[in-house]
Amino acid sequence: MLPGQILSGDVRIHVGTCGFCEARERYFQDFDTVEIQQTFYRILQEKTLERWRKEAPEGFIFSMKAFQGVTHPPNSPTWRSNVRPSKEVGLLRPNSEVLHFWRITLREAELLGARFILIQLPRSFKETEESFENAERFFSMIDRGEFEIAVELRGWSEEGVKRFVGEFDVIDVTDPLVRIPLHHGDVNYYRLHGR
Repeated sequence: MLPGQILSGDVRIHVGTCGFCEARERYFQDFDTVEIQQTFYRILQEKTLERWRKEAPEGFIFSMKAFQGVTHPPNSPTWRSNVRPSKEVGLLRPNSEVLHFWRITLREAELLGARFILIQLPRSFKETEESFENAERFFSMIDRGEFEIAVELRGWSEEGVKRFVGEFDVIDVTDPLVRIPLHHGDVNYYRLHGR
């Protein structure tokens, strides 16, 4: 059994944190997964991602956030990146700039050897038909590679989340202490946020 892994019948629970909360060597002994958040804020150097992959033990699970150019509009306070956004980025808009940022995300996931790519959408990605249309075009245009796509929708109704997860074959990401997770497929992805 890997560190950080809990077995319960046929269910495996992998425990990790958002970012390395201690020295990586120690982290790899204590946990069996990590969510890389640096990839959301900036485009990382290839050698950094490759080094993390090589340092990790066999079976370690990397999850990484998609770059914010895919998800967040330029007026978001999260933009403190080395990339200057245009007014057309974010919100899964199916345009060349957002698709370019997706290809960068995909390349980073490949270099890292990630299993999951987390698309963390802002509250400004409202539960509207326009959002569904953007998502439909976005997901029909992208290459998913070999990755499982997990999506965190904030402020959406249960019905809206269920529709989104089902239509686009993605994993529902939620804090189970805030909202009951909607199961779709074999994987559940929980993010517990400190208060």
